[in-house]
Amino acid sequence: MLSVLMLFLIPVGGGIPAGVLLARNTGIGWPIAAGLYFVSDVLLACAFEPVLRLLMLDPMTGRAAALAAGHGLLAGWAIAIAGDMLYYCVVAYTTLSVDAYFRSPYATMAVVLAAMMLVPVLVRRLKLAYSKK
Repeated sequence: MLSVLMLFLIPVGGGIPAGVLLARNTGIGWPIAAGLYFVSDVLLACAFEPVLRLLMLDPMTGRAAALAAGHGLLAGWAIAIAGDMLYYCVVAYTTLSVDAYFRSPYATMAVVLAAMMLVPVLVRRLKLAYSKK
């Protein structure tokens, strides 16, 4: 379980798909994996809050938005973690769904990571194209 938690602590990149696949392959059920991801969010909140307070620079986008909206420490992190848990659910489900079509976890991770980078760009372009009409 510690190795799955360590993968989830990676703030960017392949932490979620790698952690989800490792959890599944080591027999960790999805509720425990989601709980580990939640714990990683809480640990990251504890690690990044002092940086936010010291430098007024927040590497966690959700917390920065919550702070800008006037939410305090607990409410801000609760909002950021709730949003991140929704993101985790989408990426975890996608990872497990995509993995059904590939024999290699590396291929699965590559496809999911590519989608994580490309889908937001495509959605923005489509919104822009349709908003001009």
